[in-house]
Amino acid sequence: MSEEINVTLAPERLTVVPGESASATVTVRNTGKVVEAYSVVLEGIDSKWGTLDVSSTNLFPGDEESFELTIRPP
Repeated sequence: MSEEINVTLAPERLTVVPGESASATVTVRNTGKVVEAYSVVLEGIDSKWGTLDVSSTNLFPGDEESFELTIRPP
């Protein structure tokens, strides 16, 4: 796997009240020179608290894809 990747989160910070949800957009951009496969994984929180609408993608050089991240603490 290439080390040439750019990942952004918008907004960079979320405030979430227990029982409610908040969303952010994770954008992955292939800044390398070859097609790459990328996976986005949530770590550090209970898996029931967060969901991604898409978790993996194949990107051509210069392409990007956005994933919707939703956080919903109990």
